[in-house]
Parts: sequence; structure tokens; C-alpha cells
Amino acid sequence: MIRFFLAVLLGGVGLFAVGFGMWGFLPLYVEAKFHPFKNLEKLEKFETVKEALKDVETGVYHYPFMYESKDFWTDEAKQAAFQEKSKSGPLMQVFVQRQGVDGKDPMTMVPGAIHCLIAAFLMGFLVKSAGLDNFFSRWGFVAVAGLLLAVWAPGNAYAWMHMPQEYVQFDAAYTFAAWLVAGFFLAMGTGVNSEEEP
Repeated sequence: MIRFFLAVLLGGVGLFAVGFGMWGFLPLYVEAKFHPFKNLEKLEKFETVKEALKDVETGVYHYPFMYESKDFWTDEAKQAAFQEKSKSGPLMQVFVQRQGVDGKDPMTMVPGAIHCLIAAFLMGFLVKSAGLDNFFSRWGFVAVAGLLLAVWAPGNAYAWMHMPQEYVQFDAAYTFAAWLVAGFFLAMGTGVNSEEEP
């Protein structure tokens, strides 16, 4: 059991490290076109956009928006207006966190660390429940599960939310890489025989 929880801990650290590296440090050392985030402040009318969002409540905002009224699916005029906005673009999804975050506060990392540990525990539980008898089969199990996660969530964002392709590809690569690293540690501590060595 100690071996299992140690593997979960190391797996969680692996998830956190890959995420921190790819989303936090990588943009500083690679060409901007390789990383999916764009600098909003470079927009010519950034201050106007910022001022417009200043008093908006925390939430996720979409444009164009089809759910303003319950009769959308029966009102042809509203459907036509939505279709016209969709065709002409741009499509927008804006995440607003009104209260802001202190980027220097170490506590901002805690929710992410807890998230990684919970995910590693759940994946470790799945691997252990599978009863696979050698290290590489367990690592392969996590790799395939990571590939599934990399296809499902980012792919869903691309197919239904029209997220830009470069963002989706980067997110998928990050997800798979994170689970590949975490899977190495989880595979070492989830064997049927707790004393098994990889």
C-alpha cells in the first residue's frame, strides 16, 4: 500500500511538472507560433476591451449566443440572426475571473497540485484494478488512457466549441505527455505483487 501511494505521489508530481513546464516555461523559450496562447494586450483596442469587461461577472461568455430565450429552436428569426453572426464571425469564448489572482502567491499552485494528485490516484486505482502483471503493460495501460483523454477533451473543444487548431493540438500533446510521465511512476507501484520490481 505504501508503494502504491508513493507511486500516486510521484505520478501527481509528474503531471504537475509537465503542466508547469509546457504551460508555464515553454512559452518563454519557443517561438510564439508554437504556443497556443496569444497576448491580448497586443490588440490595438485592448484597453477598450478591458474596460468593457471590467464590471462583468465571473463566468464564461460566448458570442454569438443562442440560449437567450427558450423559443430559440422555434423562432426562425432568432435562428437566422444567430446563423448570420456565426457565418460572418468572429466566434468568441471569453473567460472572465473578475477578482483576479496574485501570481506571486504560492497558494495559487495548491488547487492544481491537488487536482494532479486526485487524477493520479484515480488512474492508479484503474491500473491496479486491471491486475496487469508487468511494468510495461501497466505503463502501456496509462499511455492508452492518456491518449484517450488527449483525444476526447481537446477534440471535443475543437469539434463543438470551435477552439483554434493550434490550441487543441498543444493541449492534446500536453495531456498525452503528462500521462506518459505519470504512467511511468504509476506502473512501478500498481503491480499485483506489491514487492514486484519493474
